[in-house]
Amino acid sequence: DEAIVAFNLQRRLEQLGYDVPAIAASGQESLDLIHDLLPDLVLMDIHIQGNMDGIEVASRLRQSHPVPVIYLTAYAEDATLERARQTQPYGYLLKPFSERELHATIQMAFERHKLELELVDKQQLLQQALDAASMGVLDMDIATMGITSSARTSELLGWPAQKPLTVADLLSRVDTSDRDAIATKLQESLTALRAFSEEFRVLAGDAPPRGIKLDAGPGARRRLSGVVQDISERKNSEIRLQMLNDGLENLVTERTSELHLSLKE
Repeated sequence: DEAIVAFNLQRRLEQLGYDVPAIAASGQESLDLIHDLLPDLVLMDIHIQGNMDGIEVASRLRQSHPVPVIYLTAYAEDATLERARQTQPYGYLLKPFSERELHATIQMAFERHKLELELVDKQQLLQQALDAASMGVLDMDIATMGITSSARTSELLGWPAQKPLTVADLLSRVDTSDRDAIATKLQESLTALRAFSEEFRVLAGDAPPRGIKLDAGPGARRRLSGVVQDISERKNSEIRLQMLNDGLENLVTERTSELHLSLKE
């Protein structure tokens, strides 16, 4: 909100090769300009004109126009730092700062934002693939035995989507004929932090038993993460195929006996 300081900063940034399309002195002015110009990055002072400080402006931006924000301020109090931290800034430079510090911070912010956008794109593609395959995901915390799961996983397990899920809850859904074996193998995987891949039946209330395949592998921070797939149709097909094979074998045995009897006669 100090015109001379802002103008000097603009000149320095332009000499570094950046385009500075606008300078705002108040929170509302900055929100309006960002809405119109859609900048790649915002340098935000905390003490500005109007009834909003820079931290509140950054908080509103996160909801309306997610754009990287770097704070340039003289405030270093713990309370201010905590408020600023909650807006997830891409940098926090205390005045006075050098041109080199500013340039490096901006470049790091651009790189981080680029990686975050790429991550979002990959997550969207992954979710589309999971949706197309009708698969769910889950993440097991070895320390707490808590499970973070997707809506599809909860649906496959017959578990309320908003209700916390634990490893014990997961095992309680497994058919009693499979439960002990699955519990032992899952505990071994959790203890040794190694891959788990098993097929089993789950019982979900009044619904018929459902075939499930769980593939999980070790992740960061001692976690086991993986995907859950409904294999009921494949299992039913295998049962029907086995019945057909059994029927065919019985038919072959019967025809062979008839043939032997006919040859004997």
